[in-house]
Amino acid sequence: MRTLARNSLAVAALAGLVFAASLPLAATAAIVPRSVSFAVADVTSGFTTWTVPAGVTSIRVTAVGGNGGGGPSSSGGRGDAVTADVVVVPGTALTVAVGSAGQSPSAGTPGGGAANPLSSGGGGGGWSGVRLADLTPLVVAGAGGGASFSLTTNGGDAGQPGSDGLFFRFGFGGGGGAGTASAGGAGGTAGAGGITGTTGALYQGGAGPNGAGGGGAGYYGGGGGGIYWSAGGGGGGSSYPVSGGPGLISSALKAPADPADGSVTIAYDVQTFVVAFDSAAGSGVSALTVDEGDSATAPADPSRAGYSFGGWYTASSGGTAWNFGTAIAADRTLYAHWIPMLAATGSDPIGPALSGGMIFLLGVAALLLSRRRRRTR
Repeated sequence: MRTLARNSLAVAALAGLVFAASLPLAATAAIVPRSVSFAVADVTSGFTTWTVPAGVTSIRVTAVGGNGGGGPSSSGGRGDAVTADVVVVPGTALTVAVGSAGQSPSAGTPGGGAANPLSSGGGGGGWSGVRLADLTPLVVAGAGGGASFSLTTNGGDAGQPGSDGLFFRFGFGGGGGAGTASAGGAGGTAGAGGITGTTGALYQGGAGPNGAGGGGAGYYGGGGGGIYWSAGGGGGGSSYPVSGGPGLISSALKAPADPADGSVTIAYDVQTFVVAFDSAAGSGVSALTVDEGDSATAPADPSRAGYSFGGWYTASSGGTAWNFGTAIAADRTLYAHWIPMLAATGSDPIGPALSGGMIFLLGVAALLLSRRRRRTR
């Protein structure tokens, strides 16, 4: 009796282990922070797109504008760094801009004002940020204006005018005006016979002629510097939101040691869900944590002695075969279905034994029947 009891306990423990192994291995649903960053190398001509993930209704954008290009003895203006919270709609494709720094004489993209290619003035920097497809701004970091070829005639920092050229008081080239919240900066003035810089526009810095600096891009771009013997620096572009604007967290000029190119980082929280796998007496399968709207990756097939794996289904009995391309919108348990080896292979390992046994029994029955008949005679 003791031996029988011990054997019964061992069988029960083994059955418990098999049952436990088939249960879904745990994972935890949670709200998880995510972020995505964009550099100049990640965009084409300054732009790319990013689609708001499923379930995400708010993002925090940190945008840094590009610096303006320098001149022979002058510095380009610095770009702005802006952080703001933005309400968004899941599935919306947002336009992301990453501003490159202006050079001498080429402009940064997107939107930097150009300097004359035959001169040594600096081009305006490109703006960085996020906007809608219809050009509505969400977050914009203004760029710095380009320096002129004149001595110590710097480009304007974001939101600031460019420096006037030497002897401006005598009518020589003036610096481009800064972009504002509602208009582009005016082009730098020039004396009689000089050339006035181009006015900035929406997302576009003004051009600087013949050695003057180009305007920095922004929500509204800075104006290009003007020239008459000496040349002015380009004005800096404006940022969005403005001080006190919706969702604004901070807005400040880049530090002098920061990279000249711009950047964009988008941070957001995403809901995750758990996809659990009940292997129904098969080997254990770890649960997956999946971002809302993403699909689960099919795990390796479990195993079970005497059975072949028939796939994952939505119910333990019946149900629908699961399509692993389906977007996940809630916690879910998938169930393994199993096919006995007899049905899976079409062969019957027991059949030959049964057939031989039946032949033996029929032979015994025939022999007994023959003896009985002999006795009755």
